[in-house]
Amino acid sequence: MPTSLSQHRHRLTIQVKTLNAGFTRHLGVKHKLRQLDKVALREGLISPLWQYWGQFVRSVLIDSAKGAIQDNGALTTCPYSIHTEEEIAFVCMQLAQKNPINLIKPIKGPHLEPTWGDVDKAILIASNLGVSNDAQILSGLAIPLSIRDLQTCRNATAHLGKATFSDLKSAKVRYSDTKLLHPTDAMMWSDPSTLGYLWDTWVDQILMASEYVCK
Repeated sequence: MPTSLSQHRHRLTIQVKTLNAGFTRHLGVKHKLRQLDKVALREGLISPLWQYWGQFVRSVLIDSAKGAIQDNGALTTCPYSIHTEEEIAFVCMQLAQKNPINLIKPIKGPHLEPTWGDVDKAILIASNLGVSNDAQILSGLAIPLSIRDLQTCRNATAHLGKATFSDLKSAKVRYSDTKLLHPTDAMMWSDPSTLGYLWDTWVDQILMASEYVCK
């Protein structure tokens, strides 16, 4: 039986709202925490937010290719619907890398799959996969502009180094109150468009994007 895309949206919503509740609790105690504890807590919010977003994008793209039910009740179609999940993931990897699709084969492990949460790669896949709901997916992926900065922040947090830290510093021009002693500080930057924390922008844009993607 085909999967409903709304199932993925509901799961993402629960995951993100749980993390956001943790962020709210953090705001109440952050001034009392030592730097080490503060960094650990923030990393424990940033990393899963990025992973949940990537898992959502993967689920929507793969299931749309296999045949899934949209919010409007339509069943998605795709030229690759006869292939296995591993083979569709291989096709998606080729599209994300702008490679030709010749012989389709199962992908050799999740570590070789595309970076699903990377909006630019997700757009490449959705644009060329041939799914019937490509317009809905692309309209959703056009929303989370700040996700590129979430990706940069998560990379700088997970892979501490000059290069990743420099990439994050270059994002400061889009925000205010941009203290940056550790990469996790970025989640506390102020977004001029909302006057809220950058974390809030990440959360709001992810949830809004998921609504459009599943229509």
